[in-house]
Amino acid sequence: MPERFLGSVIVLFASVTLTACSSSSDSPGSNANTSSLIADLCKKLGAAACGSPEIEQQCLSELAQDRTDAENEGCQSELNAYLTCANAGPIECSAIEGSPLRPGVAADCSEKSGAFHECVTGVGPECGVSSGPGPNSVFCGVNCADFSSMCQGPSQNGPLDCVCQTGPNAGKTFTATDCSRGMIMATGHECR
Repeated sequence: MPERFLGSVIVLFASVTLTACSSSSDSPGSNANTSSLIADLCKKLGAAACGSPEIEQQCLSELAQDRTDAENEGCQSELNAYLTCANAGPIECSAIEGSPLRPGVAADCSEKSGAFHECVTGVGPECGVSSGPGPNSVFCGVNCADFSSMCQGPSQNGPLDCVCQTGPNAGKTFTATDCSRGMIMATGHECR
């Protein structure tokens, strides 16, 4: 799974932390503010001791997707709260074993990152994500205390046929675009 800049130090999107959120009342001017916050944070990440111009560009691309998700899901104030926190704190360099050092946001902003991700996906921190190979296909799922899903398809890159296994919409079928972000978002919106 791709490393993400949103969250404490470096976050793997599959281990995203999320719950239901209230809709935000974002003003039209908040788009410009979000763009500025994104540009500032990515510049900061790129300029870190372990940063690079490539990391700055990757950050801009990933956070552009997060901004689109925030706009689509009514979570722009949650994204702006995280970005404000991230810009105010230090950038830390860390590595997952065997990987090069990468810049990331200090853990002080993890609650705000979690609130944003929960708002966008509808999946909270108590949820686990699993995936694995099948005989001629792959499977993946989300397991939460109050709902779960299981998806299966020809590859991790989808499309995947899914079913809500437990929860208020148990038995409901839906399609996910992939075994990571797409499956998490679809499950949060369909099975909850």
